[in-house]
Amino acid sequence: MKILTFSLLWLGLAAGAVFRSEDGGRSWVRADAGLPAERVNALGEVGGRWLAGTETGIYASSDRGRKWELAGGGAGRILSFATAGANVYAGTENGLLWSTDGGRQFTPVLAFPAKRVRSLAVLGETVYAGTDRDGVLASDDAGRSWQRLSPGWPLQGQAFALAVSGGRVFAGLYAKGLWVWEAGRWQKRGETTPLALAAVGETLVAGHNPGGLRRSADGGRNWQETMPAAPVWEMGAGGGRVVAGVGEGVFVSDDEGRSWRRAALPEQTPGISMVVRGETMLVGVLLRRGAVAGE
Repeated sequence: MKILTFSLLWLGLAAGAVFRSEDGGRSWVRADAGLPAERVNALGEVGGRWLAGTETGIYASSDRGRKWELAGGGAGRILSFATAGANVYAGTENGLLWSTDGGRQFTPVLAFPAKRVRSLAVLGETVYAGTDRDGVLASDDAGRSWQRLSPGWPLQGQAFALAVSGGRVFAGLYAKGLWVWEAGRWQKRGETTPLALAAVGETLVAGHNPGGLRRSADGGRNWQETMPAAPVWEMGAGGGRVVAGVGEGVFVSDDEGRSWRRAALPEQTPGISMVVRGETMLVGVLLRRGAVAGE
């Protein structure tokens, strides 16, 4: 509880910023021109346009984060993104938004209930939405209808993170552990308690709070700790690379979570959102108010 309290106090004293790297996280530049000076809770990409979900709305960039413009209809606090073909979904405090025009205009998904959507994932034609109190909902008809995947879901389970690995959907429920949707029901998998999840092919990487990064190469049954660390808040993966936002900064793995290196960002800048496309990545961080970082 002390760690959580410290984190909440730290967040209250921090301002948001976005950095871009074109060389796998070895060098960075500021990439938030046009964004409000607030938390960027989620980053995503659709059709070459990059998306930033803030406390007050959605912003889009067509030049990899060099300049941002407010997207239409995407008001409110944004928590997560997922792309399914030409469509992009945005999880909010009170339901789900979607865009069918490359992130220029967002509208509410009317068939989705008014629930907080913490996490999103896509497997094939199916979109999965992880909520605070109603587990995971799924749609296989482009968001027109949704079904709650309730069999096996633990009581009061919160879907903090979703990831797709080996053709299956995994859910990180923090203190309630890791669960996998398999054979029509949720099944507990392994001894781990992830707050954040990322997948690289058949490998799962889990971030824990109060601390630690672990990887599993067998579908979450067995885990190897690869970096004891400060609290892990968020993770992202792409092109074989994994990025972890921890309490003391941002770390990058080039080998599916086996080893980690600190990203060349200002010290004490926790990473809270990221999108990774091989050598290119955007990371949303928190800066202590009054700190000067980047150009």
